[in-house]
Amino acid sequence: MNQEKKIKYHEQNVEKLYEAVKTGTAPFLPNEKNSKAVNNVIILTPRPVVRSAASGKVFKGLNQLVAQVELDKMSRKDASVITYEQAQKLGSAIKKGEKSFTLTSYNKDAPAGTRLTVYHVFPTSAVASHSANLNEKLAHIKKLSERNKTSIVIECTDSKPEKFLGAYLA
Repeated sequence: MNQEKKIKYHEQNVEKLYEAVKTGTAPFLPNEKNSKAVNNVIILTPRPVVRSAASGKVFKGLNQLVAQVELDKMSRKDASVITYEQAQKLGSAIKKGEKSFTLTSYNKDAPAGTRLTVYHVFPTSAVASHSANLNEKLAHIKKLSERNKTSIVIECTDSKPEKFLGAYLA
């Protein structure tokens, strides 16, 4: 029996980011949609940060980058994502046939074997019916996103992807 070795979720997410860098679609790389060159300085305007629709918390590090890459691949402009379970708790449902992507969290204080949690998340535009609770949370997230929309401009004089990543995450 030929069994393929399973790739760990965080390794899959690193691979997704690596692929986005190779294809030039990583959110921190300049392209015609998110950047302009002025006086030999590249000005990069990032897409809105991605948040949890249930908690409003901003994803950080690899999760933020993977969420942005995945939402861009799905051609979604969403600034928030939600799990199936969170949508249900808020009295909403995910549209049939919608695709999710994975984000992970690591709790170093949890017992061994339970430190990694994998979340299958959906763009909030994949929600079929919005409950009053979800609408309230999404309105709050929209306000937060609009408040920060134009305030972030990244200037970088180096065209290397790792330089843009550092400026993007700073």
